Order: sequence, then C-alpha cells, then structure tokens
Amino acid sequence: MSDEEAPHWWPDGFADGHANRRAVLVLSSLRGLTPRKLLGLAAREGSAAACLTAIRAGRAGSDGDQRYVRRLDPDVLETAVDACGARFVPAGSDEYPEALRDLKDPPAAIFVRGRSLRGFEPGVAIVGARNCTELGREMALGIGRGLGRSGVCV
Repeated sequence: MSDEEAPHWWPDGFADGHANRRAVLVLSSLRGLTPRKLLGLAAREGSAAACLTAIRAGRAGSDGDQRYVRRLDPDVLETAVDACGARFVPAGSDEYPEALRDLKDPPAAIFVRGRSLRGFEPGVAIVGARNCTELGREMALGIGRGLGRSGVCV
C-alpha cells in the first residue's frame, strides 16, 4: 500500500469499549508497530481488539512484537499509567486532540498528565527518540517545563 493509499485516521469504533481500549493500551506498548503500520492493520482488521488478536496469532507485527504482546498484561499497564499520574487517551475519545487528525500517522493513543486537554490552546508536542540521551531528556524537560509555566499545553 503506497503512502497515498494508506489510511490517515482510525476506523470508526477502533478504540470503543473496554476490550478495544485495553487492546490499544497494549498496542501502544509495541516498539516495532509504528502508527503508520498500525493504521494499515486497523484498516484491515477494523478494531483494536482484532489487531491485537492478529498479532498474537502471528498474522501481523514483527516476531519480537508477537513474542512481547503475549507477555503483556493490560492490568499491569493500566496500573503503571495510574502510578505515574497519567491518563490513557485513545483516538476517538472526547479528550483526544482534534489537531492530531492532521497528521499522516496519528498515534492510536496519547498519555496525558494534568488537566483535560479539551479547550487547551496554544499547545505543543515535544517529540523525540524513545532511547534519547540524558542531554536530550534534560532539554525536553526544560523546554516543556518552560512552555508549561507560560501557559502552553505541552
């Protein structure tokens, strides 16, 4: 599927309901499954739970993701999100930022700390490497903290 043919938004109902929401939480934990790849899988499978089933059955995802997803427990992931004071906001939920629809590969979910994102403008996202350097981490924290203190939703 070419980039022009690839879907740019999640299927209706992709993250609706408890089972799909938990599936998106697990899918968001996979390193080899980029939003672009997950969008293509979602277009074929229709829901987050169906995408997760396809990966667990070995019909999608990398070998590493297939092994990893079989070990992930959504309850443990939910506890970890709660423990750091965050909320899990899947695409299609009321709090999911509408501006993310403009991306060619919007995330299936975001993790939010603080007040609701509804009505927050201006806003900025800081994007970087998962395995960033200590300097990169310090820079992102400093920039984010400064913007947040200035009233910008980070």
